[in-house]
Amino acid sequence: MNEKQVAELFIEQNVLQPSQAEDVLNEANLNGKTMVQAMVDGGFVDENGFYQTIAEALGLEYVDLSDKQISAAILKLIPSGLARLHRAIDRVRSATRAFRFHLIRQAGDNWNRSA
Repeated sequence: MNEKQVAELFIEQNVLQPSQAEDVLNEANLNGKTMVQAMVDGGFVDENGFYQTIAEALGLEYVDLSDKQISAAILKLIPSGLARLHRAIDRVRSATRAFRFHLIRQAGDNWNRSA
């Protein structure tokens, strides 16, 4: 899913109005933020709410891993490039975020192929 598709999803889920989605996209693009950062900073959702909304819209179960201990064996499954991109190295919370993002992105890519 690209940023515009994510914004449209949040409009469809009645989290954002179209003008708010445009503001979030502009904020992300102008200030180098991710969509989740722009939406959290704008007070529209918290980080978990962002991922939960996407998961539910895609028909996936959302599992909050932020308070769970993730074993080193699992963290090693995150591709190193993805871990660096999300600064997940040696940080469980960031690794969890990257892992959630990776799963949702995969689901979104599969969803796009089937549409």
